[in-house]
Amino acid sequence: MIQKSFSNLNDEFDEGLFLNILKRSLPWIFLFLFTGMFIAFLIVRYSQEIYSSDSIIQLSENNQAKRILNVESIIEPTGLSGQIELLKSNVFIKRVLEQLPLEMSYFVKGTFKDNELYKRSPFNVKAKIKSAEIFHTDISILFTSEYNAKIAYDHGGTSFKGNCDIREWLSFPHFDMQFSILDIENILIQKESDENGHYYFRINNIDNLTTEYTSQLTVDIANPRARTIKVAFVDNNAKKSADVVSKIAQEFILYDIEKKAESASNVINFIDDQLNSVLQTLKSSETSMHEFKRENKFRSSDQISMNFINIIETANTDLINTHFERELIIKIEEEINDQNDKSVYDLLLLLSGAHYDGTISTLVNNLHVLLIKREELYYYAMPDNNKVELINHQINVQKKLLLQSIKGTIRQLELEEIALKEKIKNYEDKIYSKPTQELEYSRLQRIFTIHESFFTMLQEKKTEYAISRAGFVSNNVILKEAKEPTTPIFPIKTNILLLSLVISSILGFLLVIVRYFLHSTVSSIHDIKKHTNATVLGVIPVYTEDIPVSQLLVDKKPKSMISEAFRSIRTNLHFIDNKKGPKVIAITSTVSGEGKTFIAINLAGIIAFTDLKVIVLDLDMRKPKIHVGFGVENINGMSTLLIGKDKLEDCINHSTLDNLHFITAGPIPPNPSELILNNKMDELLEKLKTKYDIIIMDNPPVGIVTDGLSNIQKADYPIYVFRANYSKRNFSQIVNRLIHEHNIDNLSIILNSVGFQKSDYNYGYGYGYGYGYGYGYGYGYYEDIGKEEKKKSFFK
Repeated sequence: MIQKSFSNLNDEFDEGLFLNILKRSLPWIFLFLFTGMFIAFLIVRYSQEIYSSDSIIQLSENNQAKRILNVESIIEPTGLSGQIELLKSNVFIKRVLEQLPLEMSYFVKGTFKDNELYKRSPFNVKAKIKSAEIFHTDISILFTSEYNAKIAYDHGGTSFKGNCDIREWLSFPHFDMQFSILDIENILIQKESDENGHYYFRINNIDNLTTEYTSQLTVDIANPRARTIKVAFVDNNAKKSADVVSKIAQEFILYDIEKKAESASNVINFIDDQLNSVLQTLKSSETSMHEFKRENKFRSSDQISMNFINIIETANTDLINTHFERELIIKIEEEINDQNDKSVYDLLLLLSGAHYDGTISTLVNNLHVLLIKREELYYYAMPDNNKVELINHQINVQKKLLLQSIKGTIRQLELEEIALKEKIKNYEDKIYSKPTQELEYSRLQRIFTIHESFFTMLQEKKTEYAISRAGFVSNNVILKEAKEPTTPIFPIKTNILLLSLVISSILGFLLVIVRYFLHSTVSSIHDIKKHTNATVLGVIPVYTEDIPVSQLLVDKKPKSMISEAFRSIRTNLHFIDNKKGPKVIAITSTVSGEGKTFIAINLAGIIAFTDLKVIVLDLDMRKPKIHVGFGVENINGMSTLLIGKDKLEDCINHSTLDNLHFITAGPIPPNPSELILNNKMDELLEKLKTKYDIIIMDNPPVGIVTDGLSNIQKADYPIYVFRANYSKRNFSQIVNRLIHEHNIDNLSIILNSVGFQKSDYNYGYGYGYGYGYGYGYGYGYYEDIGKEEKKKSFFK
């Protein structure tokens, strides 16, 4: 048979071994399952619930002013990414939180977790902040009556306490407070369920809340084609999570309208300033005219040349319009120069308020088209895309051309103003030839007309821009309103229980896998046969009762499985050497505790039943056990025999069996190896062969010392003992060395302490070695089977 090379790990799958380890690991697996389910219960029962509420907003826009004024819209649609950043920005979130009742947070203290009473607090607190250090500090409030409460809080390692009356303000180093009761019945119910009835509150800082709530907010694109955005917010309070999302959606609509109308509002503010100035001048002119007519008793209809005046008024009107156009364009140029990062959209809106020649109109339309193309590219291209960069370059070129056209227009308007002033001056010179009173009145009337025309024009412009601003109606639609969630997103009972079950099962399975791969002990004859060619003499079943010391059992329970096992070994010895004459059996093992002494005693007893004279020699002088097994003193024995101190007859002890004798180890000598290797050992064996049929030597373990090696070589039946689930698999290497290096070719193996339950892994391998006689098991023959079944635990 080819021997398998030794490995510390199981390098091939052994189904029987795996099932055996699985069976022995079941208590641990159930422990993992129980622990996992217990942890899951704690998480479900005592974790703080987390709720999530969401809303869906569809982005769109429409400027109705173009329908009223019959002008094309020049506002480019805003990208989804920009709107998402707006919704997530601290500035916007702060604006939202300022609209909610979050100045105070109220809580009720529980045994394991606290609950926030958002919009459900049975009391209300007003506070005047003295120090910002009080923000987000837990301030306990215990109601002693309908009108009084005890207030306490800790700050900087110092406790602050006080009694507060509902009618008075209570002062603390960090704040002043006053409370009012909204629901006394709720407070009394809480006090009955909890003697302390503890509530507490926190004074919030809106900036800190903004940072905290921003991290709890999620804004994602729901559908880019439909231009929809999903806004979600998580919090420990279900009502608050819904309120925050609802307020975000509402404020987003208002904010959108405000931002779109911001540029038009700037123009209207500029016109308002001009109106106030012109109105004062107009009033002054009107007053001057009335004073002149009253003092001079002057009638303008009889004395003023209406022809010249009409020409001058028309020229003045043109001059006013030209002046306004120039001032407006200068204002636009100043804003562009002062705000280099001003958005293109605001620039277009400002330019839409005046009249231009064909060049400027063409440039504006071209810029509008380019902006729309860039927005379309953003849907599927990144900002650093070549096409996007090309569009950006074209936009910049158009902006430069537009600014140059504006400068040219300003120069043209300046020339028009000069020409109109010259025209007015010429006609005024003609009027100056008229009488003095007529000229003076004409001058006053002209000034009044100029200011009146200017005022009327400003009113018309203001009306136009007001209509434009009112036309910015946001078409952003809230497709899904935020609702108060009824179930938390954490903890989800089913998921946690299932997860704990999966994790516990995985841990249990990993334990079995690890134990399987790290399994290094001999479990069956199969494990031994994989690594050595030594003959298997038999197996000894595990004894169901505790044996404090190795002792003779075959005489006490002759019908037991153990007795039958030793009978099988006795029979198999004949197959190894069937020659007549006295035989020497040498028994050893690798380490102490594998059962060689137990096997030596009981093998001697079972052989003695066949009327053969048997003697057992205890040669394990370092750790003798034969005298303990037979219950005698260890005064003299092998050590005293080999040094010639005692005679053989004085050292032989008799057991309860007539044909079974034994010699104890004797006092522990300082040199056991030398005594065993002494020639007197050979002489002793020869002498014993004349008196006994079988000589059994209980040798020391060869894995620890080499004292018994010479005796094993001399033996007719050298036997090597393994113990199931105790001896290591690498002990087979020692067996191979004994066979190949020390030429002990007839070395045979006994596997001790093997389990033989029907469900046991070892049973299938051990049955064929020495149990081929096919009777007894299952028919009530063995005395210890019934006991073994009775002793099985409920778990087994």
